[in-house]
Amino acid sequence: MAADHLRLRIVFYYRFCWPGMVRLYLPAKRLDVLFIWLEHRIEGSRNRRIKLDNQPMTAEKAWRKSAKHAAWLLIALATGITFVGYFTPIRDLVTELPTFEAHGWSYFG
Repeated sequence: MAADHLRLRIVFYYRFCWPGMVRLYLPAKRLDVLFIWLEHRIEGSRNRRIKLDNQPMTAEKAWRKSAKHAAWLLIALATGITFVGYFTPIRDLVTELPTFEAHGWSYFG
C-alpha cells in the first residue's frame, strides 16, 4: 500500500510538476515572454494591436511596427552574439563583427 502511494506521488510529480518547472526555465520561453512584453509595451493590448493591424498604413502604424521590429532585432542580435560567444572569445567577437574581420563561422551562428 505504501509503495503504491509513493509510486503515485512520483508519477504525479513527474507528470504535472516537473514539466511546468522545466517550461519556466527554457530560454526559448523566456525570449517568447520578452518579445510579447515588448510588443505589448510598444503596440498596446491585444485588441489595440488587432485594430492597428486592420488600419491602413499611417505614420503612427509605421513608427510602432518599426520600433517593435527594431527592438526584436536588437534582442536577436544580443542572443546570437551571446551564443557564438560560448565558442569564440566574446571581446574579440564584439570588436571584429562590425568590421567583418571575424571568422566565417561567427557569422553563420
